[in-house]
Amino acid sequence: MSKYDYDMIIIGGGAAGLTVAAGAAQLGAKTALIEKEKLGGLMNS
Repeated sequence: MSKYDYDMIIIGGGAAGLTVAAGAAQLGAKTALIEKEKLGGLMNS
């Protein structure tokens, strides 16, 4: 058996990635969200 068990893995925590992850989790899917930078899409710092 693998160490990790997910129904869905989302790459990118922008607006679309966060929306998909939230919707899948509400439907009961085991989700993982992978993001390199801050969550929430492009923002000027």
